[in-house]
Amino acid sequence: MYEEFIINSNGMNLQGYHWRSENPKAVICLLHGIGEYAGRYDKIGEFFKESHFSLIAIDLRGHGKSEGKRGHAAPRKNILEDIDVMLEFAGRTTPNVPIYLYGHSMGGNIGLDYRSNGSKREMLYGYIITSPWLKLYKKIPEPMVILARILSKIKPDYLMNTGLSPKDLAHVQSEVVAYTNDPMVHKKISVLTAIDGLDAATRIQSKSSNCYRPLLLMHGTEDKICAIEGSRIVKSLEKEHCTYIEWPGYYHEIHNEKDGGKVLIAIRNWIYEKI
Repeated sequence: MYEEFIINSNGMNLQGYHWRSENPKAVICLLHGIGEYAGRYDKIGEFFKESHFSLIAIDLRGHGKSEGKRGHAAPRKNILEDIDVMLEFAGRTTPNVPIYLYGHSMGGNIGLDYRSNGSKREMLYGYIITSPWLKLYKKIPEPMVILARILSKIKPDYLMNTGLSPKDLAHVQSEVVAYTNDPMVHKKISVLTAIDGLDAATRIQSKSSNCYRPLLLMHGTEDKICAIEGSRIVKSLEKEHCTYIEWPGYYHEIHNEKDGGKVLIAIRNWIYEKI
């Protein structure tokens, strides 16, 4: 079970969760995906505790129990500063322990963006990125992107439907049902959040991050939300700094598939090799 806490970033209260391990060998800071919240990662938190890692996570602004208009996780500058605050909290709470940043889906997009542009990126020992939003499986029509870009300058918190289908998350029906029935999950995304994500994805896929901290990048081959081609591009750019694993047949939430425990074991073993 986790402990709850609140951190304040630029005047906004953000909900935090801490799966605390006694004498942890590492601390992992987690960034969730669009429309969900960090409390959904309890199974992962418990696994990490048993692995002698602490997990710290926040609900991104506009998500879960954090403040902000639902689905409005923007502007990106503020999101990167929110990560700064989370990392500072991790450093204070568990000093002198290696810290890793773990991002899934939109959190993977943000995590890779932080790897290039985060002000505290050098305090991190490594990055764990799963199913990142780089290329969408269903491409957004260009006229819609143009309209969203215009709206993002006029009314940045204007909301759209993400169009995500829960059945594309995982093959495990119980996970799909739990997601569908969770009152804290929503299908909203603001136009600025969308544009920030698309622009970050373009940057990430255009050149190397020039960050030499190790990267563990993993993606399911049958992901119908975030296409695997984006991860393959990042692998080619990051070269020897990237450990890349594809999970045959897995959908978007690779950690929630039937054999999702293997994904967590891969993360655990990768960190064990680094510390």
